Amino acid sequence: MPYGGEYVFRDPMLPTLMIAGPTWEILVSKAYAARRANAIPTGLEFEQEIERSICRDYPAECSGWDPNMPRPRGLTFHDVISGTKVLVAFKLAGSPLVERSEAERRAEICRNCPMNVSFTAGCNKCRDLSDMVQKVIQNQSTRFDDQLKSCSICGCYTRLAVWLPLSIQCRGVTEAQRQEFSKVENCWKSCAVVGSS
Repeated sequence: MPYGGEYVFRDPMLPTLMIAGPTWEILVSKAYAARRANAIPTGLEFEQEIERSICRDYPAECSGWDPNMPRPRGLTFHDVISGTKVLVAFKLAGSPLVERSEAERRAEICRNCPMNVSFTAGCNKCRDLSDMVQKVIQNQSTRFDDQLKSCSICGCYTRLAVWLPLSIQCRGVTEAQRQEFSKVENCWKSCAVVGSS
């Protein structure tokens, strides 16, 4: 929470409206809602736009930010492209899933991982995402599903990722992301060997 109790965002598309929130998540959610209510598109970079505005208006809040700390994850255009590549590869391969024991092992690692972060507020399609994931994984679940969020490195919805073979997931992973995965202790998502399960 910033000094004074609330963040304030002045959206350039809504110049007469002042959007305030006591936490980042609430502010972002209100900003998305204001744009939707006024039929103004947000785009995939809207959250970064809010962040730049907040950092301009509240520099002390940004200067103390540790870039190595995982933060709630928003979706970018790159994430959409990568996710599409992975889902196409998954379908073309016959929709294979890993064994339950492997999904459970992965889920247990992810639930304790510092890179297991929430999607940022403003996702009004999260119910659709959850329904789509259940269809893809054929209503399978792990005992840790309620603790699985999103990977701050690649943006994958972790409840889905733990079930997909690595050879398929690696289709959407960049070289920079591979390097980041290699720095995370005990991470199962090492795409160095693309033939692995």
